[in-house]
Amino acid sequence: MTPAAVRDGYGIEIEGFDDLLQKLSELEAGAGKAGRLVVDHMQAALDVLGDNIDARTPVNTGALRGSRSNEMRGTPLHLIGETSTTVAYGWPVERGRKPGGKMPPVEAIEYWVKRKGIVFTREGKPLSSRQTAWVIAVHIKVHGTDGAFMYRDGLAASIGPIDRIFDDLSDQLLKELAG
Repeated sequence: MTPAAVRDGYGIEIEGFDDLLQKLSELEAGAGKAGRLVVDHMQAALDVLGDNIDARTPVNTGALRGSRSNEMRGTPLHLIGETSTTVAYGWPVERGRKPGGKMPPVEAIEYWVKRKGIVFTREGKPLSSRQTAWVIAVHIKVHGTDGAFMYRDGLAASIGPIDRIFDDLSDQLLKELAG
């Protein structure tokens, strides 16, 4: 910093400040090396998170695991990364289901029963897949289900690695912005 004369007084001139403002402007616009660094590090963080969620996601048909997607929105200075699932039953699998309330969809359970080859019997006679699904649906309604907590636990397992990713980003951004 050096003292500088300004109109009707004095001020301080910071060497390289205009360059820093230009780099920050490029970063806000998503341009330049700094913007790419932010986006690349956010993608790396989302990849770590996604891998940890996938490792904890129950697999039946693979649809739930395959439905997880990442999204980034905003600018590098205000970037939001999000991972989510698009399947309707993702939330009940994550959080479980409390006893009571509405009965789960028998059709979806019937499909699962057929895929798994599950057959219940009553008095030694096999129930149809629809009847078996109905018994399971009633059981779920009465007793609820446990949650898999793949997102919660996947996030918890990702915190350390994500912290390291963003520590590295901080170091690289400081070097880039200092020029």
